[in-house]
Amino acid sequence: MENRKIDFEKVAVLVVDIQNDFCDNEGIFAQQGLNVKPAQIITPKIEEFIKKIRRYDLLVIYTKQIEHEDITPQNLKRQFNAGKLKPVCSPNSWGSELYKLKPLKNEFIIEKYTYDVFSNPKLHGILNENKIKTIVVIGVNTDICVDTTVRSAFTKGYQIVVLKDLVATMNKQSERYYLDIFNRFFGDVMHSKKFISFLSKMEV
Repeated sequence: MENRKIDFEKVAVLVVDIQNDFCDNEGIFAQQGLNVKPAQIITPKIEEFIKKIRRYDLLVIYTKQIEHEDITPQNLKRQFNAGKLKPVCSPNSWGSELYKLKPLKNEFIIEKYTYDVFSNPKLHGILNENKIKTIVVIGVNTDICVDTTVRSAFTKGYQIVVLKDLVATMNKQSERYYLDIFNRFFGDVMHSKKFISFLSKMEV
């Protein structure tokens, strides 16, 4: 981390898929017996982090996974049809709504129909308009949508920061593996307190 220069004046924070179906006890993941506790643990931490960074006027973008037969890509539908996955976050459903997070009017919500946030061209427009160079990624799940988004952002030339205490997945061992991969090959992994410390030092 210390050997790399981050332009904190051109930062966007991506809050990935903190939605009821992935996080709430009544959501589809929990109903399937999947472990949503890690997502629930990081959510209040994400809330607090966002409150703290708002003073620095960083661009904050919340992503929402949306799945429906009319919009879901064919390759993801095949996973559903094979019985490997069950659709989640139907359009306009309670399950698709953000879990406990309340974006401000000047913050963005981007829908996506597959794992990669960059599959929605609206994101490119927002990032380009704001001349973003560095993307800070937080949210769920570390080994699915967070991973896919990190790799996609990297191939598009963005500098990547993943905040290790603000991402989660259903398996701790898997999370440690992916965080190591992120840090070695795609960017920087750090604690949110360290990131905020950098911001406070940059403040005039």
